[in-house]
Amino acid sequence: MNVGTLKSLDRGLFNLPNLEILDCNHCVNLQSPPYEVCEQGLGAMKKYYVDMEKGTGRNMPTISAAVIGSKMAGKTSLIWTLQRQTRTLSHRNALGVKDDTTEAFNVEELELGGYPLKIFDFGGHKIYHIAYQLLIRKNYIPIIVVNMDEFAQISLKEGSKEAARQLCMDFLSHLYLTCPLLGAPILVLTHKDCFVSPEAFDESKKDLLKFVEELRSEMVEEEELMSRQDSALLKILHFVSRDRQLFSETDIYVFENAENLEVIQELRSALDKRCCIDTIPKLWEKVLEYLMQQGDKLFLELSEISLAFPGDEGHYILRYLHNIGKILWFEREPSLKNIVFHRIEIVTEVITRLYHHRSGPQWESYVLSAHSYRCYDEFVSEQRYRSLVKSFRETGILDKAVLYQIYEADSHRQRFPFETALHLLKTFYLVCGPITRTKREKFILPYFSPFEIRMQPTTKIRLKIDILFVGLTPPSYVYNLLTVVYLNFFDGPVETDRITVAHNGAELHRGHIVSRVIHDWKARSLTVQADTDSENISKAWKTVMLIVDTILKKVLLVWVAARPICRFFCAHCLLLGAKNPDIMEDPEWYQLPNTVTGRSPMSNRLENFHGERPVPCLNDNSIDGSLTVPMALRFPCKPHRHKFLYTDLAIIGFCIYRPCLLVLRGHVIV
Repeated sequence: MNVGTLKSLDRGLFNLPNLEILDCNHCVNLQSPPYEVCEQGLGAMKKYYVDMEKGTGRNMPTISAAVIGSKMAGKTSLIWTLQRQTRTLSHRNALGVKDDTTEAFNVEELELGGYPLKIFDFGGHKIYHIAYQLLIRKNYIPIIVVNMDEFAQISLKEGSKEAARQLCMDFLSHLYLTCPLLGAPILVLTHKDCFVSPEAFDESKKDLLKFVEELRSEMVEEEELMSRQDSALLKILHFVSRDRQLFSETDIYVFENAENLEVIQELRSALDKRCCIDTIPKLWEKVLEYLMQQGDKLFLELSEISLAFPGDEGHYILRYLHNIGKILWFEREPSLKNIVFHRIEIVTEVITRLYHHRSGPQWESYVLSAHSYRCYDEFVSEQRYRSLVKSFRETGILDKAVLYQIYEADSHRQRFPFETALHLLKTFYLVCGPITRTKREKFILPYFSPFEIRMQPTTKIRLKIDILFVGLTPPSYVYNLLTVVYLNFFDGPVETDRITVAHNGAELHRGHIVSRVIHDWKARSLTVQADTDSENISKAWKTVMLIVDTILKKVLLVWVAARPICRFFCAHCLLLGAKNPDIMEDPEWYQLPNTVTGRSPMSNRLENFHGERPVPCLNDNSIDGSLTVPMALRFPCKPHRHKFLYTDLAIIGFCIYRPCLLVLRGHVIV
């Protein structure tokens, strides 16, 4: 039987005395027990049936809808229209620095057939894209909203293919990279009224669908190539099929300002048909009711819930409620696992309160209204506060006193502990730190930095690895998160003058090694570099490899369907300034880090190319010694590129057929 068609398990299975494992992975259509229970394991399934025997609760939708798309696309207007069943438009300020209607995300409910479908309305502005990582799960109905007037405008400037990428494919990546088993997306086209004629709109719609399919075809080709190299890679099932369109005609809905009840009802009916309804035990329903009744609290302590509902030591009920989108419980995060966010909008508040301070005018306004305050045991004057804000806007490094003030300014209203807010921000890689041992800690926020890191030539040995993303590529915000992952790689506080924070990466000086990460979202690449001297090349090589491992482990853990390719550059060529350096792309000795096993990926790398080998240092016979170089750096530079003359033919033969590093007057060459 195809596991995708399995809908129920025989209750008698759980009476087998020796049953230890029941693997229901990918059986997404299971309803008895619900898949969101089965994926927790055998213990959760047994508890489900035990609690069902004590009493049956109500029917519960186990799926949510995610409405995504660019700012001003009409996402919120669409949701209001579906709720009120009449065309309803929101009011927005197109010149505003943020999406005036949706900040990070809103949580709405749509009554369908007597049950509420939860809808997540994601803010379209890029500063709010980080909200996706908080909420995306395996059971969404993807609804992408495209402003066709915006599509036409971008098409004129950058071409229709780029417009389709920006307004459609890049947004789908938020959902499908994390949840590759999601079903077909629904496409909603808005702003038809902006076109001079219905024919002009139809032509623009035809262009959008044509180039979406072209982009999808390119992705499928890359998928097939990657799959030949690694068949274990997770596939985005709906995207890789050549037998169907990405958007079928029955999944496309056109909205305009005029009333069109037929389209509204058709979309409501389509959502109703896609909803999965599960029956939950009465006890589980009571737990949900209890959580929803605690509206006066910003969050609940896990101990409080356990006290009110004993007997669920495995926390299966809470995990189920999280999986279906009723609560947020970040169980795997040590600093947050004892907190349950039954009011999801509180997490929105934590994020937006910081990210609303991203523009110059907003900071200036905040400084003007600031007053003296105490940060823990220290007094911060107005003058000192202005100085700290100025420093942050010049460096991207934020003093804890300023971060504290942002969250404590409304504490009398919000009553949200600063330390909890800080844990949330750090858990989701929005801030890095603390980075100094000073009395008041400082934090890094790469998104805010005014700097840009550029490739600079060096007289040292440079190690360089590019991580390229093919297929459906990670959204732009992911690269800033990976910058924080890179900075978190280094243990212990680092002095701020040893760090350069940039909106496209970061650089850190530690010992004799200067490492950096530079990313370019449009080029779909992230570069890891390290500059060092010959004595520290082995240490630098390990540092670079571990940084790459750390970054890729995070990518493959969260954006599970991402397709990273690693390109290793010849250090000889880089030092010599070769225009076309030798490159090894995903060599045999290289393996992607394993996100499941505890084994160090670095040990795999060293074993596969047999560790480090000593290479003779030949410098006119005046230097006696050896240089330890990782074998992976011993690339054969092409002789025609570097015109070095040697009188000793033996040396020439050795360099061509047994590549090595030569040290001549302090410079490394072939």
